[in-house]
Amino acid sequence: MCIENKCKISIIVPVYNAEKYLGRCLDTLLNQTLTDIEIICVNDGSGDKSCDILEEYAKKDYRIKVINQENSGVAVARNNALNVAVGEFIGFVDADDWVTLNFYENLYNIAIQNDADIAVSNVFKYSSETKIETLLNFNEVKLYEQTSEKLEIAQVPKFNYIWNKIYRRTKLLENNITFPISNMFEDAVFTLKTITLLEKMATVPQGIYYYFDNENSLTKASKNLRKDLLISCKEVRTFIEKYNLSWKFMNLYPYYQKDIVKILSIPLLIIKRNFVLDKVYLLGFIKIAEIRHIKRY
Repeated sequence: MCIENKCKISIIVPVYNAEKYLGRCLDTLLNQTLTDIEIICVNDGSGDKSCDILEEYAKKDYRIKVINQENSGVAVARNNALNVAVGEFIGFVDADDWVTLNFYENLYNIAIQNDADIAVSNVFKYSSETKIETLLNFNEVKLYEQTSEKLEIAQVPKFNYIWNKIYRRTKLLENNITFPISNMFEDAVFTLKTITLLEKMATVPQGIYYYFDNENSLTKASKNLRKDLLISCKEVRTFIEKYNLSWKFMNLYPYYQKDIVKILSIPLLIIKRNFVLDKVYLLGFIKIAEIRHIKRY
């Protein structure tokens, strides 16, 4: 039970037109074996019945807190929830995903036992086509302190997941870590900052986060993917250079920009860019050059 505006974990759930899956998500959170939690749901201007569902659940369980905002995107929703969260740790769940019922108890206990600022657990991807696919699966409790080791074990940037982890809230505040204001790829910035700036990270083999590969998700429906990707990549690069992360690590990031030179509407040159290398293609498929960026460190 939350006492005196304090609890063990604040779970933040941004909600946008999620009426089809929202009940499943909230049921797994309300039935967690760790009961000393608050669930902050941010309704991001949904046009379906999501708001009604949230209000119905909130009436039944005081641990659910509902914030309504005009449609502003997932980053704003999460930041608004962070501003009111009181938990010792912060967790994130997307409204179409779900977790095992012991998920947060296992993460919290391992974090406390190891004095860790981050606890990270397993991720399975679920889709109607492939059913279950294992993305991350830890076999033992282990503590990591070196930034390079933490990034490697969490498989960043391949998996920029924020929701299979909990984060010590005081450390987020001390390091002023929030989400950049873009609708997509904001998790890449948040994950990189937390794993680098927060100190100890513990792996947790018990408990699974189920990521639902939703074909109608905001990411796949967005018309501003390029703009949002460039916003996040700019912040990622600035952070990487500020904290002197390795050139090899920068090369792991995918090609975030594609420039096309056309003549009479025919693509003559296509340039794919990432932090380390530009690749130039003639007619879109014949590679004619590679331009390596100058190392800054």
